[in-house]
Amino acid sequence: MKRKFTAIALGISLAYALPALAQTNTASIIQNGNDNDAYVEQLNTFNSGVAIDQTGNGNKVGDVVAGTPGVLQQNSDSASVYVNQAGDANSASVAQTDSSNVYAAIDQGYNGWGSSNNGVAVITQSNATNADARVTQYGDNNSGTVTQANVTGSGAGWSYGGVYQSGYDNVASVSQSDSSGAVAYVNQYGVANSGTVTQTNSSDAWAGISQYGVSNVASVTQSNVSNSGGYIQQHFGDENTATIVQDTVSNAYGNIYQENGNQNTASITQTLGNDLYATVAQNGSNNAATIEQTGGFNDADITQNGSFNTASITQVGTGASYADWNTASIQQSGNNFAATINQAGAQNVALIVQH
Repeated sequence: MKRKFTAIALGISLAYALPALAQTNTASIIQNGNDNDAYVEQLNTFNSGVAIDQTGNGNKVGDVVAGTPGVLQQNSDSASVYVNQAGDANSASVAQTDSSNVYAAIDQGYNGWGSSNNGVAVITQSNATNADARVTQYGDNNSGTVTQANVTGSGAGWSYGGVYQSGYDNVASVSQSDSSGAVAYVNQYGVANSGTVTQTNSSDAWAGISQYGVSNVASVTQSNVSNSGGYIQQHFGDENTATIVQDTVSNAYGNIYQENGNQNTASITQTLGNDLYATVAQNGSNNAATIEQTGGFNDADITQNGSFNTASITQVGTGASYADWNTASIQQSGNNFAATINQAGAQNVALIVQH
C-alpha cells in the first residue's frame, strides 16, 4: 500500500509542477515487483505526457473491474500516455476526455512471448479530436478493448483505435460511436482469437480485422454510417467465421477475404442504403458465403476456390434507372458447387461461372 501512494504522489506532482497550458508536463512511474498500483491525473494541460513502466505480476494501472482509469487526461491538448507492463495478470486502463491531439498506448508483455498472461488493457477516448489509441499484447489469454465516442479527425487527420495481439485465446474489441474520420483495426495472431469492431452514427469511418490461426471469429458491425468500409481478412487458420453487418448506410463497402483455411463461413448484410459494395473471396474447403443487400445501385461479388463451397447473393433495388442497377457475380472453381442469386427490381445484371 505504501508503494501505491508513492506512485500516486509522483504522478500528480510531476503533472502539476508547472502551470497548465504553459509548458510541458511530464509524469513518470517505474515499478518493479508484484501487486503495484499506479494512478496519474492530468487536467487542463498542453503538451503533457505520462509514462508508466511496470515489471512483475498482478500490477495495475487503475482498476479495470471498477471502471476507474489509472491515467486520466482531461481538457488537454497534445497529450500522450505510454503504459508498458511485463508479467502475468497485469491490467491497465487509460481515459482521455474533452481533449485534442491525444495519443494512448498500452503494451503488455513487450519483453517477449508468454509474458502477459491474463492481461487486460482498456483505452477510452471521448469528445476528442485527432485521437490515437493502441493496445499491444503478447502471450496467453489476453483481452484488449478500445472505446472511442464522439471522436473526429480534423483536416487531413484521422482518429485511430487499434488492438494488436499475439498468442492464444485473445479477445479484442474496438468501439467507435458518433465519430467521423475514424479508423478501427484489430490484428490477431494465435489460436481461438475473437475480434469485434463496432461503429455507429459515424461518417468516413473504416473498420478492419485481420486474423491468423485456428478457430478465429471476426465481426464488423456498422450502423447509421456513410462513406464507410468494413474489411475482414482471415489467413491460414481453421474453422474461421467472418460477419460484416452494415445498417442504414450509404456509399459503404464490405470485404471478406479467407484463404487456405477449413470450414470457413462469411456473411455480409447491408440494408437500407444506396451505393453498397460487397465482396467475398474464399480459398479453401467447406466454405460458405452469403451477401444480402437492400437499396439501389448495389454490387456484390463472390469468388470461391476449393471443395464443398456454397454461395448466395440477394439484392433488392428499384432498378428504375442506371443509378439503381444491381450487379452480382459468383465464380466457383472446385467441387460440389452451389450458387444462388436473387435480385428484385429492373435492369439488374447477374453472372454465375462454375468450372
